[in-house]
Amino acid sequence: MILSFMNNTEKDLDIVIEPSTDEFLLLPNSTLKIYAVVKNQDDEFEYDCHSNGINIWMPRASTAKFFVDGKRVDTLYEIMDW
Repeated sequence: MILSFMNNTEKDLDIVIEPSTDEFLLLPNSTLKIYAVVKNQDDEFEYDCHSNGINIWMPRASTAKFFVDGKRVDTLYEIMDW
């Protein structure tokens, strides 16, 4: 599954990945892409958009790689077994 979030605002957005609590900024006109493999198809991917950014809750027992504008973002989520 590929998930994409585009920042089409004129301000930096705070991105938080749960359950790993990874946090980074998504600059204006930038795109976050998440390449995820969900092991349990019944688990849901959830996110919450607010004025300062996006909180993303990744499904349990999944793996994911994160990219901003095509460049890989190192995350704790990738190296831990949630």
